[in-house]
This record gives sequence, C-alpha cells and structure tokens, in this order.
Amino acid sequence: MHDRPDTFDKPTAAPLTTSERQAIDGLLRWQLGRRMTVCLLTLTDTHSDEIAALTERLTSIEEIHVLPPAQSTEEGLRQAAQTDAEIALVWLAADDERELAAATALLERAEALGLRDRSFLALIGPDVTRDLAHRLLFEEGYPASTPTAQLLWSLAREAIARDELRRRGSSPPCYL
Repeated sequence: MHDRPDTFDKPTAAPLTTSERQAIDGLLRWQLGRRMTVCLLTLTDTHSDEIAALTERLTSIEEIHVLPPAQSTEEGLRQAAQTDAEIALVWLAADDERELAAATALLERAEALGLRDRSFLALIGPDVTRDLAHRLLFEEGYPASTPTAQLLWSLAREAIARDELRRRGSSPPCYL
C-alpha cells in the first residue's frame, strides 16, 4: 500500500493538494525567479468550458501567469511574443483536417514571430496524443485528461530548461 496517493490515479479535475501546489510554486520561484507565463491559444470557439477549466488548473499555481484570452490566434501569438511567454498551449478541439491545418498554420506564424526558439509549443485537447503533436511538429502533446499535477510539472520543467538555455546564451565559442 502507498504512503501517499499516486498522481496518476487522481481524476483530472481533482484539485492539487497543498503540498503539490507549494512544491510547484517553490520550484518555479527557485529555478525561474519569476512567474512562468503561459499563453493558451484556441483554434476554434468550441470547448469553452474545457478551456476555462484548463485556465483554472493553470492559475491554481501562484507562480504561473496565464495571459488573458486573445480575440484571435494571431493576437494571442503576438501577445506571447511580446510577453516572452515560456509556454504556448494550443487547444486542439478535434483531430480533423481543418483543425490540423489551422495548427500547422499557427506553427508557421509562431516561427515567423521567433516563438519556436523562445517558447515551448504544445498541443492539448480531447484527442491529442504525443504522436499527433510530434507529427504536426509541436514539441509535445497532452490529452485534456492529463492529471493536473503531471501537466504542471511537465510545463514547469520545460520552462526551467528554456530559461537555462537562455542564460547560457547562444553565441559561438570564442577562440581568442
């Protein structure tokens, strides 16, 4: 028998425990030294309840700042670029041809804005899989049913890894 409940056995909508929330907050505060900025983008105007629930899951952590919803994906991408968001989560409502084309177009626009190098771009949604995300050239894919703690730990790790790369710089070595 386990001493503590396993995160993977909890229902998705289950609120984080106080210790989980404090651990994620502490990690972000210690490693980033600032709030992690998340931009949540939607390709269609569907699933508003699920997107609101996702926003609530993300904002349950004090050290996570979720940008306000944008009127369009273009505006959302610009907002992510201006605020230097560490994470851009793209809600994929359905695995159909129109949505997949919109996701591909979003990635092309993110590339033009320089977000692909600066932000962790991932898909999330009811039919999203890691394979689907990688096939569309996103860095990761999360099913909407991903437990809150698992999703938040994953996003925090990605933000911290990107921050470390930024601090190291990308200039070539000096041979003087």
